Amino acid sequence: CFYFELPCEDATQKVPASRVEPVKNKPHLLIVEDDQATAEILSALLPGEHYDIDCAATGQAALELLQLRDYDLMTLDLNLPDMDGIQLCYRFKENPRLADIPVIMVTSLDDLATELRAVELGANDYVTKPVRHLELRLRVANWIRMKAMADENYDVRRHLEGVVLELERSQAHVRELLEERTRRLAHAQDALEQERISLEETRLQLRLLDTVLLHSLQGITITDAQGTIVRVNPAFTA
Repeated sequence: CFYFELPCEDATQKVPASRVEPVKNKPHLLIVEDDQATAEILSALLPGEHYDIDCAATGQAALELLQLRDYDLMTLDLNLPDMDGIQLCYRFKENPRLADIPVIMVTSLDDLATELRAVELGANDYVTKPVRHLELRLRVANWIRMKAMADENYDVRRHLEGVVLELERSQAHVRELLEERTRRLAHAQDALEQERISLEETRLQLRLLDTVLLHSLQGITITDAQGTIVRVNPAFTA
């Protein structure tokens, strides 16, 4: 894991080759600012006991850090040496894993058109230099709080989705059991129906035999497997 102590310094040379996320015990902030003095001022305005702060001096360095750590907020300078801040904001907002990170634009340009363009391309807020201390702290705290609430809602939603999925699986299993039970009952009903038909045929045969024995003029005897006479007709005893 890695942390960057004040004064804030460019993290570009400290980025490891693979993703390493330290234990998160306070919000992670990323300051993207090419001017070292301004970056240190912003870091000083956001106390280290409240935030874990990284800095990047270029857009590319910021993109690398965004792939390696989970940030709760980013302050972004509009003018960077390799790309402008709005372009950088647009690029990482296209990434679903990064799109929910609040972005506060920090720039010396104070015009409505630039502010509207930044917000249109994904920035959440906009402050101008020189930065007012209390304003920056309040804006950062508010956006981090909203990010935490959004993350909590996301976790709850994921949990509920998991519960719904498990219920759907349980319902599918119950349906399979019911279908199997229904098939077995249908098979049993078919077997019972065949047995009923067989019994009815036997009764008909016995009634026919009774009729033949009763009206035959010749003597008739019926024996079992051992040859014992079990029944005779009236003509046999006459």
